[in-house]
Amino acid sequence: MDELRVCIVALCSVVCTFAYAQGYPVRPVRIIVPFSAGSGSDVFARTLGPKFTEAWGQQIVVENREGAGGMIGAEAVAKATPDGYTLLLAATPWAVSPSLYAKPPYDPLRDFAPVGRIGFVPSVLVVHPSMPVNDITHLIKLARAKPGQLDYSSSGKGAPSHLFVEYMKAMAKVDIVEVPYKITAQALTDVIGGQVMMNLPILAAALPHIRGGRLKALAVTSAARAAAAPDIACDGRIE
Repeated sequence: MDELRVCIVALCSVVCTFAYAQGYPVRPVRIIVPFSAGSGSDVFARTLGPKFTEAWGQQIVVENREGAGGMIGAEAVAKATPDGYTLLLAATPWAVSPSLYAKPPYDPLRDFAPVGRIGFVPSVLVVHPSMPVNDITHLIKLARAKPGQLDYSSSGKGAPSHLFVEYMKAMAKVDIVEVPYKITAQALTDVIGGQVMMNLPILAAALPHIRGGRLKALAVTSAARAAAAPDIACDGRIE
């Protein structure tokens, strides 16, 4: 899982084209989050916003533009005036999604200027508590016994919740059906409700539900156990 692990944990980088004018910023700055409210990227943005306001003395407006695995929000920033007042909080799909479409609406290298990485966090593979599995090995055995009968919710093509499970499917040679969602939070909510069997949210979003018994965690996607949840196994070998 090494390649996908790097892709998933290389989380949020703020990207934009800055106007290096003296006194920047002199008016409110907009941060576009290409995922829904409550998603990992949204949490990062709304945590950073007050810090930027404190440092700059200007209002920070966080705007959610979800859809198409993050491409709708990224396209909006790529087409915005390149004056530094429209920023993108970009996660893995920002770089990956353009390679999945015949005519991508933006080029990650040409249309953006990186500012810096603000952090990373592992994702966690979770299932509905009714699933008779406790780790990835058990999940794969069940999927092999029931080809095409298990499903998972994703946040769209190119999202970590899509790529990781597809990678796992390819390595383990199992058939698990993707159920794509436009809203990240809803993809997780429907696993809690039992409409879909599994999802791969960021750990911070899933942890309260895991602790409350509403979700069962199989593994985090990092190489080592997460400090915030040391009782959850790190990713296991796919056989």
